[in-house]
Amino acid sequence: MKTHKFDVDDAVKYGVNKAILLEHLRFHQSANEGNPDLEFDGKPYAFIKPSTIKNMYPYFSYASVRRWLNELEDDGVIKSIKPEKEGGYHLTYFHVFKYNEGNSQSDSSNSQSENSYNSQSENSSIVTNVNSTKCKYIRELVENDLIEEIKDPYILMAVHIWKGVHDLKPDNHYTKTAKIEKWRDPIRLMIEKDELTLKRIWRLWKHIQRDNFWRKNVLSPEKLREKFGELEIKLLTKDQRNGNSGNKTKADNAIDFLTRE
Repeated sequence: MKTHKFDVDDAVKYGVNKAILLEHLRFHQSANEGNPDLEFDGKPYAFIKPSTIKNMYPYFSYASVRRWLNELEDDGVIKSIKPEKEGGYHLTYFHVFKYNEGNSQSDSSNSQSENSYNSQSENSSIVTNVNSTKCKYIRELVENDLIEEIKDPYILMAVHIWKGVHDLKPDNHYTKTAKIEKWRDPIRLMIEKDELTLKRIWRLWKHIQRDNFWRKNVLSPEKLREKFGELEIKLLTKDQRNGNSGNKTKADNAIDFLTRE
């Protein structure tokens, strides 16, 4: 007979389903202590495989697990990271905060979000000027009319990608809960690792929005990065790749001003 356990305090705070997930993560997180491949920022991490959910927790669907993990992270109970791997393959790892570790309280989520805006990349002189808003999700920037205040071109690009996806699927949970930093990071990698320019990314994104097929199939910065080379060949002519993309929009001018390429 199989039995699954959970912490009663977790169940009271977050519900039984999330309490079971937290117990699973804590077990594997503890087992990963001392493993350099599974420690980041000096902390051990764990991850959940879809196959594990199917075999070990047949009463859970993986879609529900993903939603519960997002909610636990929103509550400041866990932290997720997606470290860069060779070959472009990524896994999402989770760290469960201890009750005295700073992020275990719900109000710490706001302070972590605020600190992320106050921080500045070691590899960039770009300044993010939205630190007073405490926005966590991209939709909050848009709904609060804060786009004009954005001074970080990576975030500006993330917002315009989000707007294109949101216009196509306004009721999609994925776009409603799109976090600023998670949408910013693939754009940063395209520029810092793939050696693209923001103008080049923006130029291709505009053409994707005009293509009925690819508009429905490129719904995130991660997918844009994955398909960039293929789509640039398919959607852009030589002149367009060299920068002759027609009349400029307000967004074009904003990106021109921030990048000054």
